[in-house]
Amino acid sequence: MFSFKGERDYIHGPDIYSYVTDKLIAFDPEIRSHPLTLLIYKFSRRQCSFALSTETNSCTRPEDANVEFRFVHKGVGRIGWLIEGQQPINQRYEYSESNIFENTRFNTRRVELIKIVSNYSTIEVLVSMTKRLHAELFPEVEGRWIVTRLDVTRFLEDEHKSGLIVELVKNLGSKFTKSEIKSRGLALGFIFFSLVK
Repeated sequence: MFSFKGERDYIHGPDIYSYVTDKLIAFDPEIRSHPLTLLIYKFSRRQCSFALSTETNSCTRPEDANVEFRFVHKGVGRIGWLIEGQQPINQRYEYSESNIFENTRFNTRRVELIKIVSNYSTIEVLVSMTKRLHAELFPEVEGRWIVTRLDVTRFLEDEHKSGLIVELVKNLGSKFTKSEIKSRGLALGFIFFSLVK
């Protein structure tokens, strides 16, 4: 079951990622060592259900699917979705990113994690670092930067927080961005942000 974080009225991107990866690992733990693509098409404001396609590689996205994920299982590409239902989200808890921001350093086109923050998952740290990167690079832009896509070479682990770096590699009109994710020199993939007004 999902909860809202802080003042948000939608499910936070890191919570979507964690929910999907937990489900996939329960399906087959070997999946964690393979690539994953997560696409967030729109905000989810109600509880969502998890669904896997019975087909491989290509199929039609269900109408109420706000999130799509693509992964590899036993050498075969698979697709799944989070489908928003009617059940409301009734739980909320405090969530502050300031502790993450305080332990990062901005340098030209990148943000580095300079001290491990243990009370946050790797995906929470990554998204907050990318948020700070955008705040530094685009201070005049009005609106909210949100994560809309994640392409990782393998699932993110706690060990990846060590030496974590996010670096902007593409900016399309200060509305869509692509940033590279690295950990101790290891390329982990890319995170995409979109500007919402």
